[in-house]
Amino acid sequence: MAGETSMVRVVRKEILAKGADKKLLKSGGYWTRGKSMGTAAKSAG
Repeated sequence: MAGETSMVRVVRKEILAKGADKKLLKSGGYWTRGKSMGTAAKSAG
């Protein structure tokens, strides 16, 4: 159960991070967009 809970926390953090990336995309410029795309590429593997 403890391992499962920590996994859920990690997933939630990932979702929050993705949401933050989208907000940055809307407000930011090309630098932010490139950074977000790089992060997405890393997580996609």
